Formats: sequence, structure tokens, C-alpha cells
Amino acid sequence: MNSNDKVIILTSFYYKPHIGGVENSLAYLAKSGLNNDYRVILVCSDSSTNNKRLGSYEFSEGVEIFRFRNYHPKIPLFKIFGPIINTIRCSLVAKKLTKQIARSTVVITRHYITGYAFYLAGFNSVKYLIPGIVEEQDAFYLRGNKNKTLKSSVILWFIIPQNIWLQRRAIKTAVQSFVFSKYLQYECQRKFKISPTIVKPGVDKARFYFRDRAELRKKMGFSENEFIALCIGRITKHKGFEFAIEAFKNLQSQNVRLLIVGSGPEKENLQQLALQMNLESKIEFLDHSISPELFYSISNVFLMTSIHETFGQTIIESMASNIPVIAFDSNEVDSASNEIIIQNDTGFIIPFSSCALSNCLDKCINQVDRLNEMGRNGNSIIARDYQWDNLFSQLIL
Repeated sequence: MNSNDKVIILTSFYYKPHIGGVENSLAYLAKSGLNNDYRVILVCSDSSTNNKRLGSYEFSEGVEIFRFRNYHPKIPLFKIFGPIINTIRCSLVAKKLTKQIARSTVVITRHYITGYAFYLAGFNSVKYLIPGIVEEQDAFYLRGNKNKTLKSSVILWFIIPQNIWLQRRAIKTAVQSFVFSKYLQYECQRKFKISPTIVKPGVDKARFYFRDRAELRKKMGFSENEFIALCIGRITKHKGFEFAIEAFKNLQSQNVRLLIVGSGPEKENLQQLALQMNLESKIEFLDHSISPELFYSISNVFLMTSIHETFGQTIIESMASNIPVIAFDSNEVDSASNEIIIQNDTGFIIPFSSCALSNCLDKCINQVDRLNEMGRNGNSIIARDYQWDNLFSQLIL
């Protein structure tokens, strides 16, 4: 490698083939790096979406991917050592990189384990783009997981304090921290006594844009005359999809459909709820899609029902697709929706209740022209303010 080559290291615990907000952000940051003539190195675990392990090295789409071995003990109780062992393993991979890359190379991490691991390996310019507060995420998981056993609970009670400690170490040793919202900035101030820099993510405008709704609905087998509301994402308790189902029970309008696109531990419970409310003809569950942009494009409105969301990538994807958003008030739920949505201009901020959601939907169904105008307003804001190249430039400064 030429000494004048520009290098950037991106790292998190998971990457492709995993699909999620963090993984997508790394992919787009990698693309921005390549577009700006950087050598892009990505370090993650060898975890796949099945039980097979990924290779320790791969060159994919111009990115050099180095993987450390994710700790999977045969004895379940030994999982309590996972966070520390994975930190060490990641650190060893990072240490090997110091033989060919300067320790001053900028490292952008999206995970506390990999961020702290690079610090331990001697890298002195680690920047932490914080996706959330581990302590709150783990607590929410414990409260919402109805299927946990005594054994798994004991294991988690050993693992969670390690995760909390590792995130504190990652934040303390990072040269700079970033967040996507004022909400998460406030939480960091409260928990860690730091004030991370607020930055904005991007949207893939080659995927999320206005399409002819009637034509696309015909291709995908949906009625042109129906009013379609959309929920999309991993189906977990904190997404609050049950509020959308309950709202449909109280709707006055008839020619309306709810699409819930995604997979996750709460899917079966939500399907049962829809059956109990006799809504199976109005609510359709669709498996996780690799083309979410198509579902935005056939919808009239997007429902952000999350009760805990540190940003809301789905909001800006919806707005980029010319679809207005209905979201619960951030003063009543833990979210950043109020920071993104402009009331009555790009969407609606409503009280936290299924009744309020029903009322808003009933009004929207009779204001399709206004919704289309709001969709155009949202698209303009996304085009102006949310760009991956801008985020990349802010992170490497």
C-alpha cells in the first residue's frame, strides 16, 4: 500500500448478510469512502444469519472485510464470558492491521465491543457513532421477552453488566462520539455526562423515491382503490405494532388495509391479536423484504408506532418515497420522531394512543390530495438534509 493512500476503518459486531439500520449505515459509509478514493476496511464478527460461520477475510464490492471469531461456547453457561472474549478476539484482528496501517487511521465504530477493541489494539482515532444506550436496550429486552427461561435470565444478568461497562469504556476512549438525534444526545448527557455531536444519516435515493403508485400496486397485486397504511421493521415489542392493529379495530372507514412487513419474535402474537379482533381481512402480514422501497411506494401513509426508537431510519425512507408519516409524540414515547417530522407539513405527530391513531387515519383517508402534497414536502427535505456523503465527511474530519 502506498503511504499516501487514504484509509478508513469501519467496524461493528454484525455486517452483511445481517440486515438492519447499523449494518446498512456501514454499507453506505463504505460506499461513500470508496467514492472518495479511500481504501475501506471493515471489521466485524464472523456471525451469519444461519448457524454457519463466515470466512475470516473477504473482498466484497471494493471493501476489505476482516472477521473475528464470534464466541459460541458448547456449554450455554459459558456465554457469560462472551462480551470479554469477543472484545479480545476483535482486538487481536485489529492488532494485526497495525502491521500495515497507521494507528492514527480513523476508525468509525457502531458497536461498543469493536470500538473498545480497536482502542486496546493501539488505534488512537476511534470515533463512536452511537446507535443506542445498551443499558436501556437490554432492560427493554428483559421486560419484553416472555420466552426467557431461568437459565437464560441468569446468563443475561451476567452479560448485561459487562455490556454496560464495555459501552462506557468505548465512549470514554473514543476521540469523538456522534448520534443521530437530540433525543439520544440527551440520553448520553444523562447517562455518560458527554454531549455527542449530532449528525444526520443518509437515504439511498436510488432506492427510495417516488414511483407511480397505481402501476406498482397492479404489479404487486394490490387494489388501486384501497387506502394502505404501512408498518415495516423487525417485529419486536418496542416497535409498538399492536397499536396499529388496535387502531384498525376502531376505524370508521372500510376500504383500508394495514401492511405489516417484517419478521421477529412478536409476529405470531400480533397475528393472533389480529384474529381475535376479526381483522384478518384488513391486516396483511408479509415476511421481511429485501425491497422495502416497493412497500413504501404502494402505501398512502407510514405508521411510526415505536415506543423506543433512538432515531427512525424508516421515517426518512418513507419521506424520501413521498409518503407522509404518522408518529406518536416524542414527549410521550422515547423517540426522535418530533425532530424529523414537521407537523402538518410532512406528517402528523399524535398523542400516544390507538384511539388517536384511528382518528388520524380516518381524517387521512379523506385527504388523499393533501397527503400527496405532504409527501412531496418530505421528499424535498430528505433530498436537502440527508446524504450519506455528508455524514462520511463529518465523521472523518
